[in-house]
Amino acid sequence: MTKGTDIKKINYYFIALLITLGANADQRSYWSLSAGWAQPGDTEIYNANRNHIGDLEFDAGMVIEGAIGNQISDLPVAYELAIAYQQNEVSGNRDGINISDDATLLTAMANGYYLISCEQSFTPYGMVGIGVLDADIGVVGQDTVLAAQFGAGICYPLDDESCLSLEYRFFVAEDLQDEGGDIELDSQNLQIGYTRYY
Repeated sequence: MTKGTDIKKINYYFIALLITLGANADQRSYWSLSAGWAQPGDTEIYNANRNHIGDLEFDAGMVIEGAIGNQISDLPVAYELAIAYQQNEVSGNRDGINISDDATLLTAMANGYYLISCEQSFTPYGMVGIGVLDADIGVVGQDTVLAAQFGAGICYPLDDESCLSLEYRFFVAEDLQDEGGDIELDSQNLQIGYTRYY
């Protein structure tokens, strides 16, 4: 089974779960904004015959994200729709040609959160998300593919209506494809966010 097939199945099951939860529970709506550090993993480029034709290295960059969602009142569960923009500098080579350019990643993700009850002043949580990535890696190419992410964080309440969060995420996508070859892509992100309930 390919990575792309796995991500598609996760997409279908996860969206069905969110629809079921949202249709059968009292909810508390919120919006959130976050920003932070983003580090894609260094990767290799392969042609259609899976021959190695190049390498790419990414510098650390920035990510910003906005989301709207709902927390289910009777369950430690929340779900949201999030849009994120990430930018990194990329360098390397392909077919013996040196590359130096900007890479931009735009994602639309459906995220689910599980809130962990504890006796501390903050709330730990885990998260998983699925969605779509539009990646533009300059002269290397552009593609739109399915993507998934996993993460964990803590939320510290400022008052009854808002909180600050610190979160780690690992992001992975289907192989990007262009006329020159296939590119594997993942990213590790560390984000600080603000959430407001209404």
